[in-house]
Amino acid sequence: MLRYLSLITSIICIHGFAISQNNSTFPVISHITKDSAFIKWVPKDIQMFNSILENGVRVTISAENDRTDFTNGQKIDLEPVVKKWDKWDLSNEKLDRIHEIQLGIKTAMSHDKKAQDYAFTIASLESSLSFEMNLLSDLMIGIPRPKGGQPFAVKVEIKGYDPVIQIIENKTSKLAEVPKLTGKVDRKKTATISWNADSVVSEYLGFQIERKVDNGKFEKILVSPFVNFKTNTEKTDRLASYRDEKLQQGKTYTYKIYGINYFGIKGQYSNEVKIYLPKLVNAIVNIDTVQSKGYDREIMVSISKDVDSLPLLVNRLVLMRSDSLLTNYSVVEERFLKPNETKVQFKTTSLLPSGDRNYFKVFAFSPDNDTAYSTPYYYFTLDQEPPAAISNLKGIIDSLGHVTLTWTKPKDNDLLGYRVYRANLKTEEFVERTTSLQLNTLFLDTLNLNTLTNEIYYFAVAVDKNYNNSPNSDTVLVVKPDTIPPSEPFLISLRKVGIQIDMEWQNSTSKDVEKSYLLRKTDSKTDTVLVWKGDEFSHFRDSTFTFSKDVSYSILAIDQSNNQTSSKSRSLFIEPGFRAALSNVKASPNRSTKAVDLSWMKPQTEVFQYFIYRKKSEGSFHLIATVSSADVPAMKYTDKTVSISNEYEYLIQYQSQDGFRSLKHEAVKVRY
Repeated sequence: MLRYLSLITSIICIHGFAISQNNSTFPVISHITKDSAFIKWVPKDIQMFNSILENGVRVTISAENDRTDFTNGQKIDLEPVVKKWDKWDLSNEKLDRIHEIQLGIKTAMSHDKKAQDYAFTIASLESSLSFEMNLLSDLMIGIPRPKGGQPFAVKVEIKGYDPVIQIIENKTSKLAEVPKLTGKVDRKKTATISWNADSVVSEYLGFQIERKVDNGKFEKILVSPFVNFKTNTEKTDRLASYRDEKLQQGKTYTYKIYGINYFGIKGQYSNEVKIYLPKLVNAIVNIDTVQSKGYDREIMVSISKDVDSLPLLVNRLVLMRSDSLLTNYSVVEERFLKPNETKVQFKTTSLLPSGDRNYFKVFAFSPDNDTAYSTPYYYFTLDQEPPAAISNLKGIIDSLGHVTLTWTKPKDNDLLGYRVYRANLKTEEFVERTTSLQLNTLFLDTLNLNTLTNEIYYFAVAVDKNYNNSPNSDTVLVVKPDTIPPSEPFLISLRKVGIQIDMEWQNSTSKDVEKSYLLRKTDSKTDTVLVWKGDEFSHFRDSTFTFSKDVSYSILAIDQSNNQTSSKSRSLFIEPGFRAALSNVKASPNRSTKAVDLSWMKPQTEVFQYFIYRKKSEGSFHLIATVSSADVPAMKYTDKTVSISNEYEYLIQYQSQDGFRSLKHEAVKVRY
């Protein structure tokens, strides 16, 4: 309620009515009709409301041609409410209610602020929702509308408070449209209407609801107008709603509302909403018995009243069936009832003479499609017929020993699951691998691949809901993948012959070896020297190494399943007495410096010095320079002792730190 008061005050402020920051002032608002002007003042607290009731109010209308002249204006003194009791006929409900409001305010004045706020809220709310109560409680006056349409001013004086002067524009006030009204049936017995009261909160304080039944007349259904109260926790966009209960089934109720503004003046009507209250079925439905006769199933159903004082409104029954308790029900038969018929027999045909399992449920419908339904009734017959054998059993196994079996299910509709059996030999006893019955047509198994046998056998059977087992499926053979590496080859001998390394070996004796590789390992890398199949090679001489180092050899054998094994490596220390020739040696003429530029790639060996040789045309090579490695860090040298129109060839050797010279590379030619 306190939110309601703050809401009224904020709305008045928003719309520009007279109110200052001084706590002794108060809002003054107006409503202009074709012939009248209504002026209202809004008490700000219980003390101001009490002062109005006990002392009355003086209202002065400004002079006709001067809005600032109140001396010559019309003065209207409203007699205090408390002095009117003897003159009033208190049998009038509104007069009696004002008396109660005044006594309530008077009593609250002697209590705490909470009681005062409550009394003030009730008094403000009730006096604002009624045009007559606004006038009777000295909160409003009505005067003839000044002619000419010119603005005028009013001064409102309340004892104990500063006077408030408000300019009245003298323009006819427009009543806002009421928001769209919507309606629905709630819980089958209640009509709920809703509208967006917040969208017109600045125009309408309350709403009155009118209703008519079928083709009757509209009548008010609220003693007091509806006010859209909200708590602090409610969303601001929540629709206002009203629930109309204790309605009659089978009747159509039409609703419309109109707003009541802060002067208690009736606003426009909303649209009309029709709500039909359906005829409820009022029935208890039971499946009494289910009997089996061959393929036929006979279901006996009884109907009784749910509430004895209400009629039994059932005009049809629908029998439904499912293989699950809660879902997948389908319609079996629909039956329209005769008047007062309460016993019904349904007949349906089973897909199986025995072994069927079904849940039955019966729905009762009223003429308006309201429903009541029975509890599910479970019925089964003992199945003695095994399902057909499964087909297309297939199996595969991966390199980790994971077996995947798949098959095609039989056409039986009452399967419970499958059993899978396994054996190492087709002639030995098969052992079940499944631990529970599942309807998946896929089964996963795990095998140990490191066994002597590489074959495994499976078959499967189907099991129905009465635990009848089908004939065995065909037996399927699953071949294990080869995970055993081939036997180990070994090197028989390893020796240096001249500048070559001669070796012999024994190949792997495994029959499934696909390829063998001779591998050479040095400090920097491992090279494949030779590749062969079977026993194609068992002897080889290697001449592709380059200079002194430890060299080790091994043989790698790989079988058809990509399993591999390697021989023990054998090492040999070789010192050939020379180093590898330089690589990527280049020579190019440089016209700008009148020289030949030489470059090469740095060798892997630590170099002490380089020897540069040159020959001219058909001449012989001779040494033209000896340079230390420190002088050519970029592996470049410039020959400035050349002459034009000659062809030169160059050779470059190096000497390692341990005193060995490199082999000579192929001479490079350049024409200068």
